[in-house]
Amino acid sequence: MRGGRARCRSRATCVAAASKTLDAVLDRVAADMPRTLAPAIDRVWRDEVDELRRDLGIWVQKLADDAARGSRGTSSSASA
Repeated sequence: MRGGRARCRSRATCVAAASKTLDAVLDRVAADMPRTLAPAIDRVWRDEVDELRRDLGIWVQKLADDAARGSRGTSSSASA
């Protein structure tokens, strides 16, 4: 893997790998940021991080869906 990009054998493999990376990064940032931000209520912090995790998971899935649709439609537009 170079430049943070890798070839995946399937869309599901790519989504799973992206989700795993996203979770690891979010876990690391969420663990470090309370020292900087000093959130007043720990439960609110965790709830917001969980909501962000859900939103980012949806975003990864949407990127994969958009890429799949885009790769199917590119050949017809090139033959004009």
